[in-house]
Amino acid sequence: MSSESIDLLWNESIHKLKELVQQEDDASSASNKQISINDAFSHFAKLYIQYTLLLNNFNTSYSSLVQPQKRIDIKTTLELIICRVINLRHLLVKWHPPNSDVIVKSGGIQPSFPWEYLDITKELEELSISPSQLVTCTPSYFKEDQLAVINTRNATVVSLQEPFGNDVRLLEEKSWPLVDSSSLAAADDNVASSSSVASAVDDSPDVQSTEEEPTHHDADVGIESNNSTEDDTDEKKNPPLSEQEAATKIQSTIRGHQSRKKTSEYKVWLDNLVGLSNDNSTDRKKELHLLENNLSENHQQRYQEQKYCKESYENDLHRLNNVVKEEEGFNISNQLRDERTKWITDYTIKNNSLPDSFEDFYKKDLPPTNEDDDKENKDAKGSKQKKDTSADNKKSKDKKDVILEGPTLAAPQTILDPLKESIQIYEERWMHRTVGEDRIKSQSHDVEIAKDLIVRDQVRSELTKGVEEKLLSNIIKIKAMP
Repeated sequence: MSSESIDLLWNESIHKLKELVQQEDDASSASNKQISINDAFSHFAKLYIQYTLLLNNFNTSYSSLVQPQKRIDIKTTLELIICRVINLRHLLVKWHPPNSDVIVKSGGIQPSFPWEYLDITKELEELSISPSQLVTCTPSYFKEDQLAVINTRNATVVSLQEPFGNDVRLLEEKSWPLVDSSSLAAADDNVASSSSVASAVDDSPDVQSTEEEPTHHDADVGIESNNSTEDDTDEKKNPPLSEQEAATKIQSTIRGHQSRKKTSEYKVWLDNLVGLSNDNSTDRKKELHLLENNLSENHQQRYQEQKYCKESYENDLHRLNNVVKEEEGFNISNQLRDERTKWITDYTIKNNSLPDSFEDFYKKDLPPTNEDDDKENKDAKGSKQKKDTSADNKKSKDKKDVILEGPTLAAPQTILDPLKESIQIYEERWMHRTVGEDRIKSQSHDVEIAKDLIVRDQVRSELTKGVEEKLLSNIIKIKAMP
């Protein structure tokens, strides 16, 4: 896939994800209504199918892209989608429609009946999606993140194999060759014919055991007479065919053989035309071998490009750190000094003393906490505990009144909120760079994005330490003055 097609796939996947998140928001807003288990299962199944398709699209985009900054943002979105797919899977198991044997027939509330074996054929038909599209591949970053562990494991295995030398051999894979049905039929015919011949030979009176061989000439004469009489009886039962009947039987056999041969040849020709042939010729094998080698070489080349771009991006971050310090370090340090100097003057006017540290400077940005609210929360907790104890007493008295949990369509906000943030990041940061007339064709990292997201924050944190140390040393000197 080209870089442009991958960018288009990423853009399309983000738009579908935005529609799904909006759909889940609408469902959660209407989740106050009581919903049946069948409707909840259908809703979760459709979401599960759509999120699985998005997972495959994002996985393809991540494994095909080379630009390191894009891959980082796609990875965060992909992890969130994997979390939502697992969550929906658990919900499908929990709220699976119960079997007819355990269903509540009195009209009461149906309790949940977890079932691992899901049937989402109906939802696949409604969405016009084939089951093969739900087959997911393991994301490539699973292996990339554990590459050091995998290398140490392989090195350990090799070191354990060294004392044994060449005696350690890998197990060969068993190959089960495919056998044509016609050859099986021919083999069955041969076996049947051989068995019939063997049975005929065993049943024939000419074959006698060595123990029963006669020793006298009279016995031989008697046996010959018996054989002649049996041959006469066989001729009477199966009289010989006439010339016309024999010719007709031979013609039918030959014509049947020729028609089967022509049919098999026509089937081979038709399969070759359509592309469904299982040709085992050497040319075909060579062609498939070359295609597989080219595909593996392309994958390896793309992996090397991704690795090179990632290393160049990490190395460039160190260079950009020095560049930002030289270009913007003076302005950043002045800004930090002015903010802290203003806070020191305000603190001195308010408390009539100089501060000893900058802890209160960082506390001013935190949201205020009221003690009255804490007391109200404690009182509310105490009242809730009393209510819970009274409710427990009521339940112990009347065990028949059991509150059953019903399905809710509200999605967990711990997953939806980060998904919304990832969509917003794409729209603000990448949409104009990947789609449209201003699309950036280069697959190298963006320097301005690196400065905004990483480098300036690093420089600011490094300069903050120096500014605060200088200000605190000045404060100590002022306090030491008589």
